[in-house]
Amino acid sequence: VGLGSLRQLVAEKLGRDRNMKVTAEDVVLTSGSAEAIGMVIQALTDPGDVALTEEFLYLGTLRQLRRYGADVVGVKCDGHGIVPEELEATLERLLGQGKRVKYLYTIPTFQNPLGWTMTLERRRQVLEITGKYGVPVFEDDCYVDLRFEGEDVTSLHSLDDTGRVIYVGSFSKIVAPGARMGYLVAP
Repeated sequence: VGLGSLRQLVAEKLGRDRNMKVTAEDVVLTSGSAEAIGMVIQALTDPGDVALTEEFLYLGTLRQLRRYGADVVGVKCDGHGIVPEELEATLERLLGQGKRVKYLYTIPTFQNPLGWTMTLERRRQVLEITGKYGVPVFEDDCYVDLRFEGEDVTSLHSLDDTGRVIYVGSFSKIVAPGARMGYLVAP
């Protein structure tokens, strides 16, 4: 959905900058990343569904999750991202209680409000654990282009070979905050 040439530009940028193998047909253009996040939450969340998140998350996303009736469950983090053992223990506990875990929502790069960037090893562990339990990953990568120093860590989407990662990004943070230009990539 959206202007074909801009969707092609986004697909090329994601291939070059995030090592993602996507085409213009995989890209949906939105009015900022908040609209993309809202679309995914609305499409996937039924009242009472569990949405796993980092222990602290961006208030705008939290409001959207609550708006659609999600049971928001935070997973403990440290300076390297989501703690894998805590993620697995949380999944075991929730599934043991008969809860339906719809997805893990994460901001793996420059997490808002915690500020860390999830390490490559943690990203692999998160994908392994969520894969073991059949839980999709909802990757919000809207801050990735704000790096001034250090090395980028590849996207969760690029590490996934199962098609379980939904990816959201934005140009709003680098072009002009008022421009409200976002996109999502999902199977």
